[in-house]
Amino acid sequence: MKDLFGMPRRQRLRMWLVYSAALAVIVVGAYLLGRNVINQPWTARNNVGSAVIGDQIYIVGGQSQSTGMLLDEVLKIDPQRSTLRFVNHLPYTCYQPATAAFEDSLIVAGGYDGSSYRSEILQVTADAVRIVAELPTPRSYGTAVVIDRTLYYAGGWDGNRLLDEIVAVDLVSGAASVVAHFSFPRQFIGAVAVGGRAYFVGGEGSDAAFSDEIVEFDPAIEAIARVGRLPSGRYLTSVVPWQSGFLVFAGKNTQFLDEVVTVSVQGADIQSHVSDHIADLSWRLAVQSVSDRIFIIGGSNPEFSRAIRFMEYIPASGELIPYQLRGQVWE
Repeated sequence: MKDLFGMPRRQRLRMWLVYSAALAVIVVGAYLLGRNVINQPWTARNNVGSAVIGDQIYIVGGQSQSTGMLLDEVLKIDPQRSTLRFVNHLPYTCYQPATAAFEDSLIVAGGYDGSSYRSEILQVTADAVRIVAELPTPRSYGTAVVIDRTLYYAGGWDGNRLLDEIVAVDLVSGAASVVAHFSFPRQFIGAVAVGGRAYFVGGEGSDAAFSDEIVEFDPAIEAIARVGRLPSGRYLTSVVPWQSGFLVFAGKNTQFLDEVVTVSVQGADIQSHVSDHIADLSWRLAVQSVSDRIFIIGGSNPEFSRAIRFMEYIPASGELIPYQLRGQVWE
């Protein structure tokens, strides 16, 4: 039997069901987009390397929050737009890689890929990943800063022993040499460049020795110029430039630390004091500063557990402002 439109009723019913299903998909899709579900990047991770180029934050490698697997991805966060985008892959996975910015590229130095330690120093852009130099020996768990065209890699572990070296690497020529030594070998050091000098903060030595040193390294003389002190020894900190000095976040010693330490490098002595406590702070997170704003990156977003957590920290008030990052689900 046909209806008024000349179409069999069974066929018209089938068509109505198809259109209704399509409409339901559109409605649900629009709702999920509005809730930032479909475009929520599934990127929850800890123990990443991070660096800032311009007004963009780059995160490198790390460990998946859900599977525990080591990662090789390079991702870019735009704090202004609250977006996250895939940039490139490293040639190997990497846990807490030493990462710094050089001109318009990332530098990733050494690292642990889950089975071996690496000596490569990689230059990473959206278009390519290339080896620009080698560390004297394979190593990981050190830290790195770039000043002008030179990368300074400090401390670390080579698979057999802790290292006390500060290695200078010319990122143009590839030449590398040891230029200074710490008072004792250490790993998991915080680092920052301020006013043309490198500052290496804390670190873990052997036999549960936790460094409280703030080591100022002067590239002009290739030597340690001054040594200040943290309120207590610690390692696995995150360090960002702030005003005339820098801020030191979190860390560990015999316990987890939730402190923010303000460090001033002006004057004859390096001064430090605890300026805040953040309950949600963890040594597994990365911290970066962009245009006088401070962001904490890592872990899981409380609302979308498979998405990376991204928060802004306001030093004046101690407030934490969470953001939901939008991004592509696939590469």
